[in-house]
Amino acid sequence: MKYIDVEEFKQILKQDSACLTEDLYVRSEGLFSDTGLFKYLRYFFTDYSHDLIKHTFSGSLDGNGHTVSLPRPLFFKITSDSSVAHIHFEFRSTVSENFIAETNYGELRNVSVSGDLANSEDIDKSLGGLVGTNHNIISNCSFSGKLRTFQNSEGSNMYRHTGGIAGDNEGRLDSCSVSGAVIGPIHVGGITGQNNGIVKNCECSELKVSGLD
Repeated sequence: MKYIDVEEFKQILKQDSACLTEDLYVRSEGLFSDTGLFKYLRYFFTDYSHDLIKHTFSGSLDGNGHTVSLPRPLFFKITSDSSVAHIHFEFRSTVSENFIAETNYGELRNVSVSGDLANSEDIDKSLGGLVGTNHNIISNCSFSGKLRTFQNSEGSNMYRHTGGIAGDNEGRLDSCSVSGAVIGPIHVGGITGQNNGIVKNCECSELKVSGLD
């Protein structure tokens, strides 16, 4: 495994076409480490809502079967001419953003994600193990871990969608799988919280899906 800084990883993502040749451990910046109690302190004392590796991804990233260990989420948006494939993302800290992207217009193939997402922002927002809202193709992808979306302190019924792969699917989810726990206030699903597209050959195993009490 190769240890690199966040800025070094950003340079990889700037390439039109990048193919990894080894596992990468992207080091954290700042005071807190990624282990034990500190990874939870990072969530409470760091503004992860805007702390992304890169705002917009345009290009091709082929993981070549390798793992990338990250301290924070990846993108706000994946553009329509982009693809991410053959890669496992491991998130070391509890994060409050969608792990890969809030909105996907590109193609995700053979991508797996493991981690812990806990979001309590007072906004209407779709949350998923991979992406918040999918507008294109996510195929042969998987999520394992915990997704927890909470209501605000006043208990308002925010119009949120929470799903193991995508919070809201407007495209195609094909041959995807989810394990762990997906918990949210309303519109909760193992694969997707709301589906206006196509879901085909997807499965959930050892999965807890529930709304909040």
